[in-house]
Parts: sequence; C-alpha cells; structure tokens
Amino acid sequence: MVLNLASHIALAGQKSRRWRESGARDLFALPGYLQFYKILRNTAFQTGSVHISCLRLNGQTLATHWGLVFKRRRYWLMPAYQAGEWTRYSVGPLLLENVVEWSISEQIDVFDLRVGDESFKFDRADHSLALYEHLDRRSLRGALFVAAYRARARLKQDPDIRSFVRFIKARLNAAPAKSI
Repeated sequence: MVLNLASHIALAGQKSRRWRESGARDLFALPGYLQFYKILRNTAFQTGSVHISCLRLNGQTLATHWGLVFKRRRYWLMPAYQAGEWTRYSVGPLLLENVVEWSISEQIDVFDLRVGDESFKFDRADHSLALYEHLDRRSLRGALFVAAYRARARLKQDPDIRSFVRFIKARLNAAPAKSI
C-alpha cells in the first residue's frame, strides 16, 4: 500500500474513466471535488486517517482505493482500476483482498463496504445492515421538496428512463463544441 500523490492521481484518472464509461457524471470534473479529496489526503485526524491504497506492477498502478479508517473501522469508499489488459486479472478484487489483510493485521474491528448491492459485497460480507429513509414535510416548501425528491427517485428507478438519460448524456458529451 502506498500513500502518495502518484496513487491519488492514478485513482482520480481511473475513477473518472469509470464514471464516464458507466454513463455517470464524472464528479472529479466538477470544480472543487478533486481538490476536496486532495486536501483530506493531507489532513490529520485525532481518531482516524485517510488511506490511499494501490496495487502496482512494474511501476504501473493497476488498482487504487481511497478510504478512511475511523475509530477502528475501515471504510471502503472509492475503488478504481486500470482498464485494459489487466482487467481480466481482477485487479480490483486483488486490491480489496490486500486491504482486508492489512486491516486484519492492524486489528481493525469492522471492514465497512458501505452502501450498495454490488455482488462482490455479498461474497465478502458476513452481514448487511438495511438502510431506511424518512422524509417529512414541515411547510409548503418542504412538501414541494419531498414531492420532487420522491418523483426523481421513482424516475431514477425506471430502467427505460435511466437508459434514455444515459443516451442523451452520451450524445451531449459526444457533440462537438460550437463556437459563437
């Protein structure tokens, strides 16, 4: 595991690529987003720390992870991997295994894979914790917010609408810039 700027840069590139490939918004392209993570990398915490981990071979960074250790709990937050020839070797899961081993050696009590139902989590977790959300309105403005929030959530769950939005985003990203 390496805690350095090169690993951080590799992670940002790998994660940005993955977000774009999946049709998601590249958060690192937003102003201040990447800077936030860079600042946290160098921030000292009383009871925790930022951990940037990577799997390297011959000087090439194949997989990276940005996570936290806080109060003897390891948070698996932002994994990424290099696309191309190394994908078939499951470099992401290899890095995860190494980070789990490190966590055991450091006597970390809990390895938290965070929210989401990705299949790799079911293979490695001994239990899961159901998450719930409750929204309640306290005013007319709150009622409008809750209605809009719930409508957006329903739209995001519809596979046809998600597919259409990804198609539109891909077309917009592929369109050449127009000069005025």
